[in-house]
Amino acid sequence: MVVHNVDQFLNGKDINATYNGYGSCPLFTGGTKLMLAEFLYGGVPSETFYKNKEVPRTEFYYMKKEALPYAYWNYVPKGRWFGCRVFAPPSFEKS
Repeated sequence: MVVHNVDQFLNGKDINATYNGYGSCPLFTGGTKLMLAEFLYGGVPSETFYKNKEVPRTEFYYMKKEALPYAYWNYVPKGRWFGCRVFAPPSFEKS
């Protein structure tokens, strides 16, 4: 979003990307299990991986431990990581 808006500004276009409030909160439940709470503004659930977020999962533990730190340090600072969309940049319509 920031990359998009900076590009728009530098090219004399309208800044039209807005943040929808997406957040992800890993909740460690013990052992190698984790729950991943994903939500938008107002606490509205926003599931990316599974519809049932009430079940602690081992794959979330390893995702948090291995994949997300790598993605954060290698893609986020370069503007090439788009959260729950991963590598697919969102499209922004003029509002």
